[in-house]
Amino acid sequence: MDEAVDDYEQVSIYPLDDDDREALLKTHAECSFVWSTRDGHPLGVIMSYLWQDGRFWLTAGAHRHRVSAVRRDPRVSVVITSTGTKVGGGKSITAKGRCVVHEDAETKEWF
Repeated sequence: MDEAVDDYEQVSIYPLDDDDREALLKTHAECSFVWSTRDGHPLGVIMSYLWQDGRFWLTAGAHRHRVSAVRRDPRVSVVITSTGTKVGGGKSITAKGRCVVHEDAETKEWF
């Protein structure tokens, strides 16, 4: 970046290109997984993930509250930071989407 930064609130000036984004997603293996509770509050936990075919893959026991929460409301977010990776600090990715709970034997065996 050639210009001095005057507005640290304007984060859109720090984009990740496709290659940097893929490098971060494949390098890191830990994310913040965020869902909504029954009363609408966001709640999150740090989880390991696998980035495969443009999707985040995570695993949790069916008894976990987050699983029943995403069955009720599949809208979730995943947040990844570059801190502690070979990509270097100061980069992050936030993704929002819909979570699918897979319970079939084939998917479980693959994962």
